[in-house]
Amino acid sequence: MPKPIAIRAACVLGLISLPPLMAAPVSLFDGKSLDGWEIRKGEEKWWKVVDGMIAGGSLTEQVPYNTFIASAKGYENFDLSYKLRLVKGEGFMNSGMQIRSKRKDGDSEMIGYQVDAGIGYWGDLYDESRRNVALAKSTGTTAKDWEWNEFRVLCEGPRIRTWINGVAAIDYTEKERDIAESGVLGLQTHGGGKLLVQLKDISITELPSSNGARTPEQERAGFTLPAGYSAELVASEEQGVGKPITVSWDRHGRMWTMTAMEYPVDEGTAIGPNLSGAGAMGTESLLRNILTPNARLESGYYRHDVKLTQGSVASGFLVGESADSITLRGIGAQDQVIPRAGIASHDISRRSLMPEGLIDGFNAQQVSDLFSYLRTLQ
Repeated sequence: MPKPIAIRAACVLGLISLPPLMAAPVSLFDGKSLDGWEIRKGEEKWWKVVDGMIAGGSLTEQVPYNTFIASAKGYENFDLSYKLRLVKGEGFMNSGMQIRSKRKDGDSEMIGYQVDAGIGYWGDLYDESRRNVALAKSTGTTAKDWEWNEFRVLCEGPRIRTWINGVAAIDYTEKERDIAESGVLGLQTHGGGKLLVQLKDISITELPSSNGARTPEQERAGFTLPAGYSAELVASEEQGVGKPITVSWDRHGRMWTMTAMEYPVDEGTAIGPNLSGAGAMGTESLLRNILTPNARLESGYYRHDVKLTQGSVASGFLVGESADSITLRGIGAQDQVIPRAGIASHDISRRSLMPEGLIDGFNAQQVSDLFSYLRTLQ
C-alpha cells in the first residue's frame, strides 16, 4: 500500500485554516423586536418595528434633530449587509449607517463613519460629528430613490469599501492613525424633514482582528487532517511570497505561486487573456508575446483612463457600455459603472498591462525557469 502523501501546497493550508478565523454571518434583527439595539432616552417615539422592518422617523411630524438607533455591540473588522429604503415625505430627507462609531455624550449625535443614504449622497462616506466632511464620494451608484437598496460594507483595518446593489461605491483607506477602527453600528434618521427610514435583512460577518494576525505555526496547529497525513509549511508571507492564490509544481519539483497583495481575494475577474493554454504554445510564440507584449494586444484589454467631472480619475478595461454609462474593470477591484454625464474626458491607451523588457534583467537560469513554468499551463 502506498504511503499517504504530505500536504505541501501553501494555498491548501490557507484554505483549511479559514473556518477557525472567520465567524458565520449573524442576523442583527429578528424582525419582531429591537433586541440588540439601543435608543437614546427621549427618542423612543422615532423608532419602532413595523411589518418586519426597523422604521425610523415620521411622515406626519418633522424630525427635529438627528436621531440614531445603535447596536448594543461594537465591531472592528466585518462584512455587513443590509437593505435600506427611504419613504418620501417632505423637507430634507436623508439617512445613513454609522460604522465604527460611538454615542456623543449629552447629545443625540453619533461620532464616526457614516455610509450615506439619500438623493445626492448615496454611498458617500461621511465623517459624522468628527471631521464633518465627506471622506470619499461615491464614484457611480445604482441606488434607486424611494426604493429598496442593498448595501454591503467591508471594513478591514484602515480600509473601508462599500457596494450598493452589487456595484462598488467607495474604496477608502484611513490615513490618520488615531482614528478608531472599532465601534458600534447606528442607523440615522436625519433631522429637518418628514420621512421614514426602513431597514431589513441586516447581517454581519465578523472578520479577524487587525491586531490578531496568527503565525504560520498557529495556523498549522488548528488544522484537522486525516490519519496518516501531515501538513508542511513550504511558503509564507514572511518569506516574501505574498498571498498565494495558485500553486503548481514543474517537472523539477519546484513550486510556482501566483500571489495577490490585495486581500481578501474576491471571485476572480478577467483582466487579461487566459493563460491556461500557454504551455501548448511553441517557444517562438511565447517569446514573441513576452518580448513584444504590445504587438498583438487584443482590443478588449486596452487601458481606459476616464477623468470625471468631479476631478477624480478611473482606470481599467472597458467591459460594458450603454447609451447612459460605461463599465470599467480595474485590477483587484469591483466593476465600476460610470454615468456618461459625469465624464469630463476619456482616453484609450493601446498598450499592454505587461511592460516591455520584462525579462531584460533575468539571467539565463531565470529565463529557463519562467519557460518551465509556462509550459505547465496546459
